[in-house]
Amino acid sequence: MTVLSPGAGGAAPSRWWEVPDTEDVTVAELASDPQLRAVAAGRIQLARSGRVRSSPSASRGTGVAIVQRAFLDLGLSLSRYGSDGDYGTETERAARAFQRSAGLHPDGIVGALTLAALTRAVAARGPRRPPAPTANPIAGHWRRTLRLGLSGNTVAPLVDGPATFAAMRRVIGSARTGQHFVYLLGWWCDPWIHLDGPGTSLLDLFGRAGGSGVQVRGLLWASSALAYPNHARLATTAVDAINRLPNCHFQVDDPGIGAFAKSHHQKMLVVRGERGLVAMVGGVDVNADRVHAIPPPSGSFRSDRPADLGWEGGSGGSGSGGPAGAGSPLHDVHATLTGPTALPLQRAFIRRWWARSGDRTIDRTAPLRGGWHDALPAPTGRQFVRIGETFEGTLEPPGGRPRASRVVAAQDIWLRSILGAHHSIYWEEQYLTHPCAAEAINDVLPRLDHVIILIPPSEITDFPGRWEARQDFLRRAGAGPHGSKLRVYTPVSALAGCVRTRGRHLYVHSKTAVIDDAVTIIGSANCNHRGWETDSEIVVAAVDEQDSSMSTARRLRMQLWSEHLGVPAAAVRDAAAAKGLWDVAPGRRVCRYAPAGGSDPWSDAPKTWLADPEDSRPGDPCRTLLTGARTRATAGGV
Repeated sequence: MTVLSPGAGGAAPSRWWEVPDTEDVTVAELASDPQLRAVAAGRIQLARSGRVRSSPSASRGTGVAIVQRAFLDLGLSLSRYGSDGDYGTETERAARAFQRSAGLHPDGIVGALTLAALTRAVAARGPRRPPAPTANPIAGHWRRTLRLGLSGNTVAPLVDGPATFAAMRRVIGSARTGQHFVYLLGWWCDPWIHLDGPGTSLLDLFGRAGGSGVQVRGLLWASSALAYPNHARLATTAVDAINRLPNCHFQVDDPGIGAFAKSHHQKMLVVRGERGLVAMVGGVDVNADRVHAIPPPSGSFRSDRPADLGWEGGSGGSGSGGPAGAGSPLHDVHATLTGPTALPLQRAFIRRWWARSGDRTIDRTAPLRGGWHDALPAPTGRQFVRIGETFEGTLEPPGGRPRASRVVAAQDIWLRSILGAHHSIYWEEQYLTHPCAAEAINDVLPRLDHVIILIPPSEITDFPGRWEARQDFLRRAGAGPHGSKLRVYTPVSALAGCVRTRGRHLYVHSKTAVIDDAVTIIGSANCNHRGWETDSEIVVAAVDEQDSSMSTARRLRMQLWSEHLGVPAAAVRDAAAAKGLWDVAPGRRVCRYAPAGGSDPWSDAPKTWLADPEDSRPGDPCRTLLTGARTRATAGGV
């Protein structure tokens, strides 16, 4: 995948933790990985950070992980970190041992000569063990499609705000001692809102945790006070309130290139507590509009919430819902994760922490308890999970040298998942405007039974140019003879006349998909340029590895369809057989989207770029994977 290749000057890829080590390394892997191709050509070397100064080098990446797996297959020890894709002292020791056995100078650096010797050793060894059997044959397809990830996880989807807030309360409450921590990334965060009854606001939970010695850290987006005055005021006021609590330190985080052009949009919680390492990700912000209509009823928030904060952001609700909170409480999807994948999510927090704006004194006085090189958590289930971020910033680890980092793995996950579909796609999406996603849907539409997409009504959607952008998306996605397979709906508050103005869960804020009833995607990344290229985002893709007629993905789709169609979940078990219910179920709360049902005001024109700035670059998945898919289709493959 081109996006993982080293850039000019040998910059290292950013997703080094996601390469599995469950199968033997092959000669083909050593020859095809972009980073290792650069090593073989003499353009870079693999070495411990800071070890090589005279020539380009990389200390992390998929190539590093493949080399580590090769060392393990040859019997060399990487007992502490395994094939984590990070070239540290343990990997350097293994490289020296291999070089001695191969008669090479044991400098611990993997260059062209060492890589060639390693390739010969792998070829001479042959298969060390047969490939591990996959209980679920569908999982094998999706592991290959997603390409990167970790096994042994448990992903529990959470539909809508009440279920998510209750889970947040439980997860934060599991941190109780001086060895525990709570880390939070937020786009919008109202710590006065009760999550699950009185005494369960973030201020209450953080106060109890910090008072017990738990380390509480967090970052909130520093939005533009000019564009989003209430959003900006809430963030700074929330940080001030949280930082008055013991052992708590939050900061507002300025993206550094102007809050108009970029936002920190991740909604993520990582907790080390009595249940081990637990993470939560998805679309749910901590805000009243996830559980109440705006303004919320009295008693749903702490009495000391400042009266001047109000309840609406720059575009209504939390800045996500419709004008004046139309469509609240918002419909959304979140997830709780345990198992090895919790560590990459911890690292996603650390990446943001190392790249944050503002004061760094706390790093010297009370450094993070959760480390980049913490051991992988023990398996907790039977799900293969890949984590993906959208991120760009300069990492400044304590005691280390600053280095630039750009990650577009969220785009990669979404695109690979769409292109890997063979039967059906069900998608809930807030914006639905990225042309790359439209082209990908059009590529696979001929072989699919259906694509059903649920979006919030354009009448209450909060970004400029929405009517035109969605029309363009649907033209691209539905072009050709198979366009009738693509069906797009919006929630309605009244079926008669398809009323789309106000009503509970009218505003779809989720960014989730169920593909082939096998893959679940949940995250914060919208299908627009911001979500796939510009803003800071986090996405999870999960596949059940155990064969079952009731996969996690199918169960989630059934729950969502049951909610929107007003039918029992059992009635929608078979997606292909039940798809007609979207148009005929008597109790449904959806209508077909009418692309020409409205138009954008003239005043939207100058705001369009600011609302969704494009930052597509050579090597991004949208530049490489679509081309590859079309080449295979032309050759008669899939």
